[in-house]
Amino acid sequence: MGLAGALVSDPPVLILDEPTVGLDPNQVFEMRDLIRELAANRTILLSTHILPEVEAVCSRVLLIFEGKLIADESIDRLLRSGGGDRARIRAVVRHADAALDSRLRAIVGVESVASEPALEADTTRWRIEVAAGVDAREEVLRTILAGGGVPLELAAARASLEEVFGQLTRSESRSDSRGEPRDGALRAAPAAGAA
Repeated sequence: MGLAGALVSDPPVLILDEPTVGLDPNQVFEMRDLIRELAANRTILLSTHILPEVEAVCSRVLLIFEGKLIADESIDRLLRSGGGDRARIRAVVRHADAALDSRLRAIVGVESVASEPALEADTTRWRIEVAAGVDAREEVLRTILAGGGVPLELAAARASLEEVFGQLTRSESRSDSRGEPRDGALRAAPAAGAA
């Protein structure tokens, strides 16, 4: 109702604060579509802590932490740079043997390996961090196949906006000479019509 009332005067700028809180999943999709539609001919500022929401509807992010602007980037650029000095490979493997973890760690350029059971029986989800500039996907695939594993998915992955937010705010916290904890806030502009 608040959004409908705001739209009556056809404002050139809309400021939305947590517009999908309390909505069911179908309503969230409808609200995201409406925000994108409205952004075609006006500027929309979206304030939210729901970072997947930002990824879904925004093209630009302004990250404000303790009153200081620490990021002002397009979503794509921020997510590309957010992995720091590492790249990431995501793999889903059926029938992975017990030694796959150590064989993956032995691949040149691999810095860390983490795994967790996937939803399907006898299937494991792997997250492999590799040094910047290293494309280890082919070697990862060969290693999985050599151990009798069945790769169901193998892809380069980027950091999520939540991970980037954590990295940026942790680095800001470390630079705080008082050593006090800080609270962050995210401001974002929707995909179209953003200023």
